[in-house]
Amino acid sequence: MLPHLVLLVVAATAGAEWREETNWADSKWSRQRTVSRRGPQFLPGLPSRVLTTVGNDVTIPCRVSNLKRRTVSWIRQSDLQVLTIDAVTFTSDDRFKVQSSPRSLNSLHKGAQGTWDLRVKEVTMEDSDVYLCQINTRPTLAHAITLEVADGRPRINGPHEVYLHAGSHLLLTCWLMAPPHPPSLIWRVNGTTLNTSVAARGGVSLYDEINEGRSSSRLSIQEVHSGDSGNYTCGHASVLPAQVLVYVLQELPCFQFMCLAVHIWTQNSKINSRDYSLSLN
Repeated sequence: MLPHLVLLVVAATAGAEWREETNWADSKWSRQRTVSRRGPQFLPGLPSRVLTTVGNDVTIPCRVSNLKRRTVSWIRQSDLQVLTIDAVTFTSDDRFKVQSSPRSLNSLHKGAQGTWDLRVKEVTMEDSDVYLCQINTRPTLAHAITLEVADGRPRINGPHEVYLHAGSHLLLTCWLMAPPHPPSLIWRVNGTTLNTSVAARGGVSLYDEINEGRSSSRLSIQEVHSGDSGNYTCGHASVLPAQVLVYVLQELPCFQFMCLAVHIWTQNSKINSRDYSLSLN
């Protein structure tokens, strides 16, 4: 039978350093002892969120000092599923394990530090959740860590089909989220890898950036022409690429008599509109 668990959900500001501790000097338990002492506490600097990508193995850290004879549990907040208690796993999902420092006499000493990291293998999108590292003190101590799982799929901003006139500027931006180490993105046009250094024409440039789990690539083509029409794809080896179809519209030649007829028709339309407006007044 599982020991009685009391949940305490602690709200923490995203990005802020989170610290929780019990001051036994102010508790009724300290008055029953001649020497005051501090109870278990989470080490400062634990993250409030962990980012990873589908298929990766991920570690959600939990570090505790002065644990003494208390136990450490991992609980999934969405369904209150008890995943582990100390080094024992209570879920049937064998992807969840605890990597902990072994208990010894040192763990009973004041100030001793221990590790109770939750290890999840081959994460899925469904693993995105809030996970609580909990110590069975009174009141219960809990540190919440949000696990965010990205799908790692590349995306191209804008519509799936782009129409523009010859001589225009084509700008396409592709990006993906794949923490902790996103791959570089590769552009292909009609199945051929785009290489700006050996491009047959000038005016083609790429700007690539990788920052905090996000990879992006911006393709710029100046003064497009009919040869720039085609299927543009962006991606990397392990996933399906994003794609967009580009159509470059050619300007029709204007023969002299056709341009003159259009000019006369336009002028007549303006005159008729002005006369109609005057007749209304």
